[in-house]
Amino acid sequence: MPDDRIVIPGSGAKLSGALRRVQAADPDQAIEATIVIRRPAARLLAAHIGQSRAEIEQQLAADPADMAAVRNFAGHAGLSIVEESPVKRIVRVAGTIRQMNAAFGIEIGQYQDADGKSMVSYEGPLTAPASAAGVITAVLGLDQQPAARPR
Repeated sequence: MPDDRIVIPGSGAKLSGALRRVQAADPDQAIEATIVIRRPAARLLAAHIGQSRAEIEQQLAADPADMAAVRNFAGHAGLSIVEESPVKRIVRVAGTIRQMNAAFGIEIGQYQDADGKSMVSYEGPLTAPASAAGVITAVLGLDQQPAARPR
């Protein structure tokens, strides 16, 4: 991977204070992630009045060049593309933890909460080559801590 890596804004996992890192995650463990691509240039909502849902979805879909940049990034990182959808603005990828670590410049670890439940997560921001990082708005699935806790 080239050294021209930049931080994906807002990508740092916010670890719960109840989590503690137990060990590095198994580098050969399979994992999937969903890469979310930026919205196309802002368009006025009023411009869509009278259009069908399909027409609006197509106009608000990810730019083909952005999709290509993410596919290229994933391919160079050795990740397999599981799903891609310009309308949803996502590219879902699969690989090993080793590949995800290299692709996003992190070290995924095995964490444990106060109840002994185990999950994978990471600390610090994700990075990617400049050619892809500018179009990525989020990467979902690498931080597997629960979003909400039951009462």
